[in-house]
Amino acid sequence: MLKNTVYEISFESEADFNKFVRNIKILMAILHHQPDSIYELSKLCDVDLANLKKILKFFEDVGAIQIEHKVKNGRKLNKPIIDYSKIEF
Repeated sequence: MLKNTVYEISFESEADFNKFVRNIKILMAILHHQPDSIYELSKLCDVDLANLKKILKFFEDVGAIQIEHKVKNGRKLNKPIIDYSKIEF
């Protein structure tokens, strides 16, 4: 990440903004724990895997995260990635 780089996300609806804020703990878990997979993140956050995948898809669609697809020990892993160090409103 480049120093002093700013990422900006805007929302077209109040519902999307509320969904973002309601699930911000998941972004914070990714930021602080840097899990190797969505499954690991599910355990860290104590969130059902199916629901977490929907939330991560939303975050990916709005540009808050990226999902890195890789294979480790023959297993396909989807690793959530964040390219910033803080969130400001």
